[in-house]
Amino acid sequence: MTSDNTRYTSDEVSAIIRHGLQASQTETIDHQDLVEIGREFGLDREAIEAAVQKQQQEQRLERRVRRKKAGFTYHLYAYIGVNALLLLVDIMTPGPWWFQWSVMGWGIGLFFHYRAIQSSLRRNS
Repeated sequence: MTSDNTRYTSDEVSAIIRHGLQASQTETIDHQDLVEIGREFGLDREAIEAAVQKQQQEQRLERRVRRKKAGFTYHLYAYIGVNALLLLVDIMTPGPWWFQWSVMGWGIGLFFHYRAIQSSLRRNS
């Protein structure tokens, strides 16, 4: 048993509460309970509301980043697949090489897609 004077960091408090919820087999708590828990820690309602808003904003940002990365990955795979197919067509048809123009043109677009994502991530960090 620990004494009542034991001090905990915010990370330890988070972990303890998370473990307590898991032990009670409760995955979630409602907003009012969260406010009451915060009040027991000496936090006013406004501080809890601000923390909830910040958490929701971070979750939205994380989802947006995942979607952007997934979009770029899809774009990259499409680029590789289509240009591989175009290379095969170019190899099988007579005449001068032409597939490199597709690779370069689309590659420029892919490069700018990558740069836009990197720029967006730096802005949001």
